[in-house]
Amino acid sequence: MNDPALPAVLAGLAALDATLALAEGLRQGRRAVDLSGIEAEVGGLCLAALALPARARGEVRSPLEGLRRRLERLLAER
Repeated sequence: MNDPALPAVLAGLAALDATLALAEGLRQGRRAVDLSGIEAEVGGLCLAALALPARARGEVRSPLEGLRRRLERLLAER
């Protein structure tokens, strides 16, 4: 049985994915992007994912790792 918090974590991951896509587009257009709020949101999602039962954590691991890599690329471009 899925943890009731899993849909909220998955929704948060989807929202952050959209935010990172927007940030990447702005960067490609040579626009400045403030990532400080995004870093905090990733931290919150990581904490929420860690609070999930092990089986549910498996469902968020890959999307969360992908978001982490995208954020790291954006941060490296500063």
